Amino acid sequence: MIIGLIVVLITEATDNHVRTATQVYALTGLPTFGLIPEVTRRNRVPADVAVISRPYSVFAEAVRTMEGKLSRLLPQASGNVIVVTSPLPDDGKTTIAIALAAAAIATFRTAIVVEFDLRRPGLDGLIDRDGDEKDLLDYLRGEATLDDIIVSSSTSQGLKAIFVRKP
Repeated sequence: MIIGLIVVLITEATDNHVRTATQVYALTGLPTFGLIPEVTRRNRVPADVAVISRPYSVFAEAVRTMEGKLSRLLPQASGNVIVVTSPLPDDGKTTIAIALAAAAIATFRTAIVVEFDLRRPGLDGLIDRDGDEKDLLDYLRGEATLDDIIVSSSTSQGLKAIFVRKP
């Protein structure tokens, strides 16, 4: 029993994972909007589906909490912009952006997810589209209007996106 207790104490002392908002604040001095749990590959579904069709999941609750905090902090009732970014690829930026948009739509607001990753666009695989629509670059070149590039999702009513075609 003593050896087991020693192993537990050593494991706790050497654990360097950040698991709570208190630990984030202690390490960085910055507050958090929310902590999103990691979703295993086996349980992974599109973010908009997870928030809307599985409203009682831990992921959906965490996203709704974060979206609620953000909406209280935003200065205007409409016309706000939220940027989701990260220094590393595969951190879940697109997933979080879509989930936040789906949470906003679930509370009867509008949201458009805009893809700005020109090197590795990832929005295309998460929201259904035909593939032959105009994209953000066509708009920037003056070859399309804003109405031409906004695409509605076929899986989540109300969710809209602006894509960048994969190079």
